[in-house]
Amino acid sequence: MIASKGKRKTHFKFTKPTDPAVKPIGEWLPENRRFYADFCSWLRQGGYSPSARNIYSVATRFALGYLNLPVERIQSNDIERVRVHLATSTLSPSTLAGYHKGLNKLAEYLEFPRPESNVNWDGYLKDFPPALAHAIHAYAAHCARSWSTDNYIQLARNLLSRLSTFSRSMHLTCVAEITPRIWFTYVEAQLKAGIKSTSLNAILQTLKSFLRFLQREEQPICERMLEVRPLKTGQPLPRDLPISQVKSLMQVDHSLMDRAWLLLMLHSGLRTCEVRNLRLSDIDLAQQSIRIRESKSQRERIVYLGLNTVETLQTYLADRTSPNEFLFTRYHKPLSKRYCQSRLKTIGKEVNIKATPHQLRHTCATLLLNAGMSIIALQSLLGHRYVETTLNYARLYDSVVVKQYLEATAEASNR
Repeated sequence: MIASKGKRKTHFKFTKPTDPAVKPIGEWLPENRRFYADFCSWLRQGGYSPSARNIYSVATRFALGYLNLPVERIQSNDIERVRVHLATSTLSPSTLAGYHKGLNKLAEYLEFPRPESNVNWDGYLKDFPPALAHAIHAYAAHCARSWSTDNYIQLARNLLSRLSTFSRSMHLTCVAEITPRIWFTYVEAQLKAGIKSTSLNAILQTLKSFLRFLQREEQPICERMLEVRPLKTGQPLPRDLPISQVKSLMQVDHSLMDRAWLLLMLHSGLRTCEVRNLRLSDIDLAQQSIRIRESKSQRERIVYLGLNTVETLQTYLADRTSPNEFLFTRYHKPLSKRYCQSRLKTIGKEVNIKATPHQLRHTCATLLLNAGMSIIALQSLLGHRYVETTLNYARLYDSVVVKQYLEATAEASNR
């Protein structure tokens, strides 16, 4: 099957596979054909060479045709079945190696959540009393004003899931029935079912925010519910990377663009969405700063750049040829939502390190605090709404703790 080169919407010329065990694409499920088209687009956006894209897409087409399963049901052991079948073929060793790389890319792409094209309101609020459904819908619309376009569907889905699951479990008929007694009954049942305290606290936070919204709208609520405290949980520590792993990641041979956004995350604490939304007009290299215009909860802020980041951006901009207003592009288009995550995973495999883009942000925060930056300054840099979020980073590396402990014990023993 060969991708057409015209200007029409992506379509494919169907070719019959030589292996009788592999179904031709014309006989696939419609969702599998859409998945395959999206996979090919993902490869293009990821910057892979035409030859790599070709062999990866052929391997994926082979896997989907051989397994003949809906993509949402394909598991890692299914990919292994494809590898076993390929081992019985007469393919050359080099072609077989390329197919195995393509299967690795398929397995990677399958791990990404498939976004919905829209929010299924009816699915979440089906059979709800009209007044309760209207209240939840109004609250979601209120929250959406502070959501970025990129995150709207996911955030709406999270909010609706929490409110609808609780309401349906407790058979609520109106908002006034959300009381402490109902809440603790729900908590007891969920804890017995193995639900974690952190998950229940997230639901409680959403419920209380929902009730405060209704209170401002002068709708009757149980005000005692606003006083309910969250369950006690251990304080999770930020998942930053050891310095040795950071150095290994940065020593990999990167493209100029990849090195630039990696440094923006590692040294300036940017989020993935902020990296993708940067415009050329947001950059002020003379002042060593960047304006973050569309961020989490739509809050703007100024982020500062280290000398290494400035020099990398200068080199990248001098080499950049895209006419697009976005700072980082692939094929003259803004980076996809999955690009940074996928690229960092690929880079990490070269040095046997598993890292996520957000871990670079965690690492930036911890490094700056340990270097003496104040909590308030760090809160401003990272764009946190609440200082309590920033306080999660207020800890020292083990090496610093050990050094200070040894110095303190040495001084105490000399007294």
